[in-house]
Amino acid sequence: MGIRLKVRMTVFYILIVAVVVIIQLLITNTYIFNQYSKIEEKDTADRIKIIINYLSKDLDELVSLSIDWGAWDATYQFIDDLNDTYIQENLVDRTFHDNHWNFFALIRSDGEIAYQKSYQIEGIKDTELPEGLHHFLKRQDQITQLTQQGMAGILPADGHYFLVSSYPVLTSTLEGEPKGALLVGRLIDEAWLNRFIGDIQMQVELIDIQDPYIEEILFGDVPLQSHESRYLGTTYFTQQNSFEQELSTGYIFFKSMEGHDAFVLKFHKNMDFYQKGKDSSLYFLLILGFIFGVTFLYSWIFLNKHILRRLNSIKEQIEEMEKLKDFSKVLPLSEQRDEITFLENEFNKLIASVNKSYHALKHKAHHDPLTGLPNREHFYEQVESLIQTKYGYRLSAVFYIDLDGFKAVNDTYGHHIGDELLKIISQKFSTINREDVIVSRIGGDEFLLFLPNIDTKQEAEKFAEILIQQLKDCKSIQNFPIELSASIGISFYPEHSTDLKTLIKFADESMYTVKRKHKNGFHTYFAS
Repeated sequence: MGIRLKVRMTVFYILIVAVVVIIQLLITNTYIFNQYSKIEEKDTADRIKIIINYLSKDLDELVSLSIDWGAWDATYQFIDDLNDTYIQENLVDRTFHDNHWNFFALIRSDGEIAYQKSYQIEGIKDTELPEGLHHFLKRQDQITQLTQQGMAGILPADGHYFLVSSYPVLTSTLEGEPKGALLVGRLIDEAWLNRFIGDIQMQVELIDIQDPYIEEILFGDVPLQSHESRYLGTTYFTQQNSFEQELSTGYIFFKSMEGHDAFVLKFHKNMDFYQKGKDSSLYFLLILGFIFGVTFLYSWIFLNKHILRRLNSIKEQIEEMEKLKDFSKVLPLSEQRDEITFLENEFNKLIASVNKSYHALKHKAHHDPLTGLPNREHFYEQVESLIQTKYGYRLSAVFYIDLDGFKAVNDTYGHHIGDELLKIISQKFSTINREDVIVSRIGGDEFLLFLPNIDTKQEAEKFAEILIQQLKDCKSIQNFPIELSASIGISFYPEHSTDLKTLIKFADESMYTVKRKHKNGFHTYFAS
């Protein structure tokens, strides 16, 4: 009888341990692993946005170069007389290499190609352009847009993909009628992809949109998400390995300038956070089984008091991170020094590592790499947050600032001097005696500035005068004499609009009013 009772008790304890372990596995898989998976999915989506923003910044750089070369007196003269000096001094292979150009073309207003050159494009002569680009230029509506407004985006041609930017050919002072358009392109090839991978430190693969693999993964009605970019049309989705949960993969679909699907960028990352969390949780389950083997009663009390509550704290912490999108919080470590404390400590280490990587990538995606100022997207976020949380409908001003004389510095002393000057100007703007002023560099020599909580419009105008004077006080850089000023457009919130993009548009229009008149001044938007 005693033996039977021992057997029954042994079986009973085994069943209890088995039931408890199964229940704990279900809880872990249902809640904790699910939360780990969501964090991995969000991290993948954030990395996708970083890739899109990087590609967008690459295209912004190409746009800036096309503007510098298009609005240049030498180019304006060359499109008429096709003088050899312009080619010999400017359009050498070194220029193409340094600017990462793979073709350069000048198109007259009637659609005739005045000059064309290709550089290191397989299967295409240096004196020709890709055939697909010729087809693109045969459309009159394209020629009109190129010569009047300019274009930028992705262009498929002859089995290749190009980042393309065009700008009307104008004088350096932006006066007179455009004589045509300047068109530059950057080939998206293995060299570009290697440079891209080196900068963002992620493994990225380029896939043709016609690849059967793409049709296969899209067969099951994958929910695509969109991400707004200035020139690029993009959608994306994420996918996790459903069996081992080892890899998280992102697919980014890029559209051409004509609105058609162009190519796909694919990248994958190891789900280290998920795997380490899974290993730590399984380690905990082994300890839990041992504790239940010693005594059921003590194990139940211990489980309820010292384990389940602490696991619930981890789960709540993960849920809070997922809800608030905040990886800065850590778990308070228990006074006890046991395996659960080890799990808490390992969890905190993982969160610290994720938080560090997340903020580094976020800062890189949200700030201008040259000056360290917020970029356009981050400027929007900061201003809208400031209005919603602090100032409401208090009178505020949006400044659109374009530097006068900066292009002359670039043309005279070189782009490296221009870059140093931009850093100095950004520092001046950042040290203005107003803590709540937000300054952003949005490209080239253009800045946005938000001046909140002012009493009168005259206060904003006085502020603009201070900005212009600070630029005028900058007389030299590295012993080179310079003459610098600014054309500033101002719009007011909420008088002119409560929409930030509209306010920037109005300020931009006002800035161009100053440019057209006399430069070196400011103009306040007036609603007609």
